Amino acid sequence: MTNVYDGSKTQDYHDFGGRIQFLLTPSESLSIKLSGDYGQQYSNTAAAVLTGLFTNYADSGAAYPNGYLARAARIGFTPPPIDPEARRVSVNTKNSYFETHGGVSAIVDYKLADATITSVTAWRGWHWRPHNDADGTTVSAIIDAHQDNDQQQFSQELRIRSEGDRKLDYVAGLYYFWQDLEAEAVNYYGPAAADWLLAPAAASGTVRAAALNNYSIVSHSSPETTSAAAFAQGTWHVTDRFDITGGLRYTYRSEERRDG
Repeated sequence: MTNVYDGSKTQDYHDFGGRIQFLLTPSESLSIKLSGDYGQQYSNTAAAVLTGLFTNYADSGAAYPNGYLARAARIGFTPPPIDPEARRVSVNTKNSYFETHGGVSAIVDYKLADATITSVTAWRGWHWRPHNDADGTTVSAIIDAHQDNDQQQFSQELRIRSEGDRKLDYVAGLYYFWQDLEAEAVNYYGPAAADWLLAPAAASGTVRAAALNNYSIVSHSSPETTSAAAFAQGTWHVTDRFDITGGLRYTYRSEERRDG
């Protein structure tokens, strides 16, 4: 895409990622697999490409009040011609995002005479930083609207499973999971916000300007999730062609949310 406002190019993606693994075997009965990965992406994203306009109600044919063209005229913005194939946008604030994610894990297997004990431990994190020109014009109406996110999670599983030929196979274990998300939502209005969002009939120009010009809203939320479970399953090989399988699982889950 080309931003006709300043001639810059948008809608490009830059990706980087990597993964590494190690397998350790201190003894014949013990194996440890360690894994780690990291990835990031950033992009100068494009604003919305105008493909058409609704100017009248479909049922009555009456003009749609405070429509896109009326709002654009109030703030002195001339939209690009409607031509999706031209791949043109026109914005004065950069649309972009930067995202990173990664994690580490350890899988440990310890073999007993007729069973294997396995531990699976893992942690992951994700960070998201977007910026959006929410009015899609070259005038500062809604300068930025986005939500930053910082997420992390941890999980632990410990289980035992039977090995070899036997009349009764089984698996049993415990599982724990924790996740936390820190989010910040931002809406930042510029000096043209009142004329862009509010029709003249809504209030006088002075009142509209006082209501929205250079006004910002910042909110925070912090949902946290915790889950734990115990499980067991057994399979009785009654004959070579007939098995009976039964299992139980108990799960506890709690969620806490803090907003501000």
